[in-house]
Amino acid sequence: MASDKPERLVAHTAELEQLHERLDNLRRGAVPLRCLVNLCGVYGIGKRTLLAHLDQRTLLPDDVVKLRLALPILPPSARFVPLALKQALLDQIAACHPALTISPAPINDLNADAALTGLAGQLIEQSTCCLLLLDATVRGTPIAFNWLERGLLLPLVRTDHMIATIISRSPLRWREFDTRRRAEIMVLAPLSLEETALHLQLSIPEAEIIYGLTSGLPLANELALQMQAYLPVPSEWETGDKADLMGQILDALYQLVGPDLSPVLQCALEVLSVVREFSVPLMQRLIQHACGTTSETTRQTFLLLMVKQLQELDLVIWDQASLSYRVAPTLRRIIGTYVRYNNPERYEALRQLITDYYRQMLDEVLVSRHIHLVEFLWHLLDTPAPGEHRPANLLRGLVTRYLVSPDGRQIDDEEMSQLQMYLVTDPDLPAVLRRYGTHSQELVAMLEAQLSNDVAA
Repeated sequence: MASDKPERLVAHTAELEQLHERLDNLRRGAVPLRCLVNLCGVYGIGKRTLLAHLDQRTLLPDDVVKLRLALPILPPSARFVPLALKQALLDQIAACHPALTISPAPINDLNADAALTGLAGQLIEQSTCCLLLLDATVRGTPIAFNWLERGLLLPLVRTDHMIATIISRSPLRWREFDTRRRAEIMVLAPLSLEETALHLQLSIPEAEIIYGLTSGLPLANELALQMQAYLPVPSEWETGDKADLMGQILDALYQLVGPDLSPVLQCALEVLSVVREFSVPLMQRLIQHACGTTSETTRQTFLLLMVKQLQELDLVIWDQASLSYRVAPTLRRIIGTYVRYNNPERYEALRQLITDYYRQMLDEVLVSRHIHLVEFLWHLLDTPAPGEHRPANLLRGLVTRYLVSPDGRQIDDEEMSQLQMYLVTDPDLPAVLRRYGTHSQELVAMLEAQLSNDVAA
């Protein structure tokens, strides 16, 4: 439940204002078409803080009932909502208004379902509308939420008696058509560099140092702010100071994830955060090298089970565009940075394995070469200090070898077009290229000019 004094709001003020606009409409008696708002985002992004601020700042007419609920944590093996947890949810709802009563007594699952529908009926009779503030960030959210959606949200939405803000780590899956068509997803993004500078009250150059560590995650920024109390100038931080901060950030993130992240899963997550996207074969190489596992635990079935568990924890996602798995991008940047600062030898060994893998993929696989080429380039360039590689020369050599025919007269136009798109839309590449004094558009222009000369010759 909401605390008396929510944490300081350092991000997502625009989203908060949008939610307040909906409440203003509600005060005037108008329920918006998109009456169900799903705020989602990774661990540490500020979902609960935002919900607490919305709760504390909301003044409602007497005929509007506020339901402040939190889904219960389900057992790992749960396939349905246990009766005891249904009872707990019913008690939460009934406690939100003195006129609400639970009837019939939920002595079995059938009665519990009927009691939930009964509470919805009472809310329709006794109020003009309901404001629902729901925390759906716990394990087992889909199962518990679907029960609540069917029995409570659906009848209230159908009768224009509900406006809701629901927080979750990943977008909710609406099972009912009448709720799905009136739902809106708001994905909460990390703070930008400018917002981070404002949050930490630093100049842009100083804030950029911290931004390279925290990726703008509000939780991580707060920990950096605490470190500034005794180390106020980030440009004077030693490598050990940065390593300490990254350790604090990772401890805080793991505390949010909870005990379901076993030591084996934790090792896998840290290893997979060094690579930007992965398949099972690449995962197998990295896990075998870094996690001390046996041949049995690196079999494909076991690896797929690990991926599934990380997905259920909202730590890994499937990317349809590249047909690969990825650690959630903001978390990947933070955890990868942790590995780099706290175990540089492991990071470098993993980076070498990754570049070897993509070099092999480029040599042996004829499809999706633009993806493999960009990943190979990125991992070659992403070193703590720029080496002897020059991005333009590297890219020109890779394209000439893999996308141009041996006689230099033919270019794989489709792969070339995809490569150019990837270069200008890659969210991580600009920061790496800045270390080398160049940028993506310049690379594309230089590449086009060179290839035109080669083909003309």
